[in-house]
Amino acid sequence: FMDQIAILVLTVPIVLPLIKSLGFDPIWFGVIKIVTAEVGMITPPIGLNCFIVARYAHRPVGEVFHDTFPHFIAHLIAI
Repeated sequence: FMDQIAILVLTVPIVLPLIKSLGFDPIWFGVIKIVTAEVGMITPPIGLNCFIVARYAHRPVGEVFHDTFPHFIAHLIAI
């Protein structure tokens, strides 16, 4: 129930030392973290980005969620 900045501020300081100690690249960890946070911002039930787009595009929220499905699948394949 948090926006993307709050998620990053709360989780990165805890998880980043673990990622470094396991030998993973912190840059790629950051890229994956941002992409997964964005996926969370377009999926129901929260989907804050979809509610904002629906408001300013004057479209039903269900239509916006439906139309972001290909974008969601593309991100899952990339991850």
